[in-house]
Amino acid sequence: MEPIRTTKTARLRKLEMYREDLDQFVGFFQNSCASVTISDIKNRYDSLDEMQLHSGSKIKDLDIRGDNPTVHFLLNQKEVVQGTPAPAILNELRTEEITDEADLLFLKIKEFLQERQRPRVRVSLVVLAVLSCIGLFASQLYYLSHPPPSQKASFGVLICLPLMMVSIWGATTIDNRITLEKRANSPSFWVRNQEDFAKHAVTAGISALTGGFVGWLIGHFHK
Repeated sequence: MEPIRTTKTARLRKLEMYREDLDQFVGFFQNSCASVTISDIKNRYDSLDEMQLHSGSKIKDLDIRGDNPTVHFLLNQKEVVQGTPAPAILNELRTEEITDEADLLFLKIKEFLQERQRPRVRVSLVVLAVLSCIGLFASQLYYLSHPPPSQKASFGVLICLPLMMVSIWGATTIDNRITLEKRANSPSFWVRNQEDFAKHAVTAGISALTGGFVGWLIGHFHK
C-alpha cells in the first residue's frame, strides 16, 4: 500500500509584511528554486527594488512563482464563489508539483506567512465600539426617563453613535498591509486610515444629526 500524494494548498488570512519580511519571503524562493518570478497584474520585475521603483511602496497585487521546485504565492487573488454576488478575495500558497522539495518549501513558507497573518478584528476598536454602544443606550434611557427630550441625551447620541459606527468599521475592516517600506519608516494605523476614518465619521455624524433632529421633532410635537 502506498499513500496517494497530491499538491498542497494553503489559504491565509490578511497579511502584514514590511520590506524586511518581503526580503526574507522572496529569499525562501531564491534559495530553493532554480528560477523565481516576481510580478503584479501589470508587470514582471527582476527584484523588489525594481518593483518599488515602478509601482511605489504599497503592494496591492503580488504574484511570486518559484520553479524547480514549483511553489506559487498569490496575494489578493479573486475567486468566484457560487451563490455570492462578488468574488472572494484571498491569499493563496500552493505547490504545482508533487515532490519532496516542493512540499518542504511550501511548509517553510506557510509557517512564515502564518506568523504574519493579521487578526480577524482589532480588539481595541471592538472595546471602543462596545463602550460607545453602552453610552448610546444610556443616553436613550436618560431620554426616556426625562421628558421632554433632554439636551444631554441628544449630545450623548451625537457623540456615541458616530463613534460606535466608526469603531465598528475600523475593527472589522482588515486588509492586507504589504509595503516595500521598512517597518521603522511606515506610517501608523491612524495616519494610514485617517482619510477613511474622516469619511465614515462625516457619514455617521450626518446620520446622528438627522436622527437627533427627527427625535427632537417627535418630542417637540408630542409635548
